[in-house]
Amino acid sequence: AWYTEGLAELLSTHRIEDGHCVLTPIPESSADVQQLGRIEALREARLSGKAKSIEEVFASPPDSHFHVSSYAWNWAAVAMLTEHPRYAAAMAKLQQGPLDQSFTARLLASADINQEILVRDFDAFSDDVDYGYRFSHSAVDWLAEESLTDQKTVVVNSSRGWQSAGIFLSRGDRVRFTAKGRFTLGSISPEIDQSGSPLTLTSEADGITLEWYRGRPLGRLLVSQWIDHAPLVSSRVAKPKDDRLKQDHGHFDARPGFFILETGQSAEFVAAFDGPLFCKMNDFPRSLSDNTGTLDVTFKRLDSQ
Repeated sequence: AWYTEGLAELLSTHRIEDGHCVLTPIPESSADVQQLGRIEALREARLSGKAKSIEEVFASPPDSHFHVSSYAWNWAAVAMLTEHPRYAAAMAKLQQGPLDQSFTARLLASADINQEILVRDFDAFSDDVDYGYRFSHSAVDWLAEESLTDQKTVVVNSSRGWQSAGIFLSRGDRVRFTAKGRFTLGSISPEIDQSGSPLTLTSEADGITLEWYRGRPLGRLLVSQWIDHAPLVSSRVAKPKDDRLKQDHGHFDARPGFFILETGQSAEFVAAFDGPLFCKMNDFPRSLSDNTGTLDVTFKRLDSQ
């Protein structure tokens, strides 16, 4: 049931260009799918602690589709499986076979599917989903991590979503990070420079306040931990240093996700849980493809207090 309902939802997200139907599995903006509300339903489920795992989506009973949220989760599963580079080929092959009750079992039995990574990929998608989300830029590479014994410098690409730092932190670890570099965040078409070209937006790790996304300046460096086993508590941010930390992930739900520890060019933090570190520049998912450049981010372990 999840596949047929999710596929119907996916096919309904289309637009007409030059008289032709163009499929948009993940719409570019809410204006493209007025009153559909699937992405909003996923965000609300995350905020209210009601997010589903992909196993729960697969096990959805037929009568669950009377609820908007169920349609949203079915759409999310089909969108990820058909668009994510890790699953697109396996899903395309499977779709050529019978769409019967063995569909889910055959999907999970595929040699191309790692179920542990599949579960994590779906949680990462539902935690970060927004209009214009593209797996080509936002799919997460789950790299091997090692403990931070002294310091390590990682390169963070401005055109990508969450990127692994290859560092695993244990709860209580104290870390300082410093970011160096400049990158571009697309351009402003109405404004032109002296050459007559669109004005390019250039940023450093603190971001630019010309525009904000999810409560933070565009381009601001975000440093997070991936939390696999998230207990239900009142807030994802214990004793926040300022209210900006509550703007987006000021919550904690039952599903794994990204817990933002600190932001900006330089800061110190204490690891809230056991988990790997991730970084990205804050930007609308639909705009990542316009960005160029990188930051060098150095993480240094500090003595515990």
